[in-house]
Amino acid sequence: MLSELRPIHFGTDLIFPPFNLSTEKLAKEHRARIKEVYDKVRAEKSIDFNKLDVDGPLDMPGQPHLWTRHPSGCETRYSFLRDRIRAQDEWTERTLEEFASEVMGVVDVCFRVFNIPVIMIQSCVIRATAKPHGFDDAREFLFGRGLGVTDEKMEAFRRPAQIAGINIVFPPLRESPDEQKVRIESYGRDPSQLFLEVCSTFQGKPVVATDLSMLQSNLKNCYSFMDERVREFVDTLVG
Repeated sequence: MLSELRPIHFGTDLIFPPFNLSTEKLAKEHRARIKEVYDKVRAEKSIDFNKLDVDGPLDMPGQPHLWTRHPSGCETRYSFLRDRIRAQDEWTERTLEEFASEVMGVVDVCFRVFNIPVIMIQSCVIRATAKPHGFDDAREFLFGRGLGVTDEKMEAFRRPAQIAGINIVFPPLRESPDEQKVRIESYGRDPSQLFLEVCSTFQGKPVVATDLSMLQSNLKNCYSFMDERVREFVDTLVG
């Protein structure tokens, strides 16, 4: 059996028709709107940030952004690119519900300030750690139970492995139009733990300003895929 999941990362990309930032004037106006988002989020949603950075290049991930560090050490960042808003909780100590609620608050403001017509695609990333019961080394568990690789076979590399893993991609289906990408690896920071990652892409139902509940539902579906289907798969390996 697999232990209880410990989430360490929540993330989502909200993709919309790209802004036209082809001139210096348009880029300047875009930066001013990011500052407006910062002010409105604080005033209307009571969400504060330690840092506002609008001076970075507009075509690079992570810039410009709102950033804060929580007392627990969790880092939250909202990045504003020409075709998406990216929200990330790194080393999170919050619940998924808390993260999703904050995202909806920020996005509600962004719809109005940026005049976003629709969110066409949402990608979600959940990362967590968990321990396979009965194994002190997740590498041995994955090599032996997951991949059927013996020590003798590994001798072909003539050096020890630091991380072992399984990557699986589930393409969209007619009855399930979301794509799911799964990583199951030994955890570099603690070899006794598994590192689990699910990347879900949802593009069947556009999200509009009048109903942001789909943003939360998609995040919950991503987490459920990990906690139910990935867990069931790993449990079959534990035996």
